[in-house]
Amino acid sequence: MKTPTLALVTALIASPASIFAQPANPAPNAPADPPNAESPRGPGAPGVAPMPRREGTRPMPARNMPNQPQPHGPDPFAENFFPPELIMHNQNALNLSDEQRKRIIEVIQKSQPQFTDLQWQLEAEQGRLTSLFRAERPDEKQVTAQLDKVLRLEADMKRGQLMMLVRLKNELTAEQQAKLRAMTRNGWQPR
Repeated sequence: MKTPTLALVTALIASPASIFAQPANPAPNAPADPPNAESPRGPGAPGVAPMPRREGTRPMPARNMPNQPQPHGPDPFAENFFPPELIMHNQNALNLSDEQRKRIIEVIQKSQPQFTDLQWQLEAEQGRLTSLFRAERPDEKQVTAQLDKVLRLEADMKRGQLMMLVRLKNELTAEQQAKLRAMTRNGWQPR
C-alpha cells in the first residue's frame, strides 16, 4: 500500500471525531465555506483554524453556540474504536499476528477507493452549494436540493468510516483493544 493512500485513509479517520466532521483539508482552489451560523464547520470545529489572538490578550471564554452539539460525556467513538494509524504504529506492542496484519491491511485497502470517490464527489457538491449561497437572492429550492446531495454524501462517508472502524475492531482481541484504549487515554496522537 502506498504511503499517500494510507495518509488519505488515516486523514479521513485519524480522529474518531472525523466521523461527524467535514474533511479538514479541502481540495486546492476549493471555495471556502460561507460564514453562517448553520455551517457544519463552526468555531472550534475540526479542521477550522482558531482565530489568532493579539499579543497580551486573554482567550475568550467558551460560549454555547446554538447550533453546535453540546458534549454529553465521553466520546463513544474514541472509547470504542481505533484509528488505523494507531493500530499500525503500535502493531508490535499489540503483538499482531501476520494473519491479523493481513486482514487489517485488506480492510483499509477495500475502504480507501470508496473514501476517495466520496471525497471527490463531496468536494464538488459542496462547491456547487457554496456557489448557490453567493447569489444575491439564493433560490430556496435549489439550495435545498443541493444541500440534500451534500448531506447524502456526508452520510455515506460517515457510514463507510464507521463500518471500517467496526471491521478493524473485530480483527483485534480483547487484550489488544484494552491496550489501544490505554494508549488513547494516555494521549496518543497520530504523527
